[in-house]
Amino acid sequence: MWYAARRAMLKYVIPEWYWPRSVMLDGVEIPVRGAKLNFGTKRWIANGLYEIDERNLIASVVAPGMHVVEMGSSIGVLARILAHKVGPNGRVVSIEASPQLYQLATTWCPVPETLRLVNGYAFPLKSADHVAVSGFQTDGSELDGRAMWNLDSEADSSNWDFSRIERELGMVPDVLVVDIEGGEAVLRSQLAQIPQHTQHLILEFHPHLYGSEGVHEIIETLSREGFKEAAVSGLCTRFSRIS
Repeated sequence: MWYAARRAMLKYVIPEWYWPRSVMLDGVEIPVRGAKLNFGTKRWIANGLYEIDERNLIASVVAPGMHVVEMGSSIGVLARILAHKVGPNGRVVSIEASPQLYQLATTWCPVPETLRLVNGYAFPLKSADHVAVSGFQTDGSELDGRAMWNLDSEADSSNWDFSRIERELGMVPDVLVVDIEGGEAVLRSQLAQIPQHTQHLILEFHPHLYGSEGVHEIIETLSREGFKEAAVSGLCTRFSRIS
């Protein structure tokens, strides 16, 4: 209720003409004025800081012709930047759990031909059939929210995992980007079995959900799969496969 009241107040106080028509983020024109986004999101985009940590980490590893999977599209800004970086001969698949954010991602800004947006629950595992999702929780703000899940050996879920992405979308990523608001905690106790073809993983940690111990456990899991920490920006880390 607080977020709704604040959004209404800011929309009334801040006229639409205040915003620039668009801004350029890493070579991609992102519309601002007239976009159906709240004040905070527009400000984040307009000042050039939207997902700046993830953008910093993909800059040196995503190249033309690559295949990239993003788990956690949000409104699709980073997905469009990734599509720009891979160019006409590359491909990007971006998966978003929230139906509302997915709908926004597909409508507020042109979708490049090389970008496939998908609505569903995604986990960085070869098989996520045993991850039972009970729903999507949000605190009412535009960009926040997370899947509520637990591990259940009896579950038969239709989550998006590496196997399903390859089987249904024909995609094995060179680079994997994961920002799923705590869903990465599945790696605390599960081997991901990341495809051998995947050379880089950009992961945003959410330690407020599982603490520094959880962060350490996830890093240990990725280390056992042959990935090392290569760079850090904010709460995001780029892991690269040890050659």
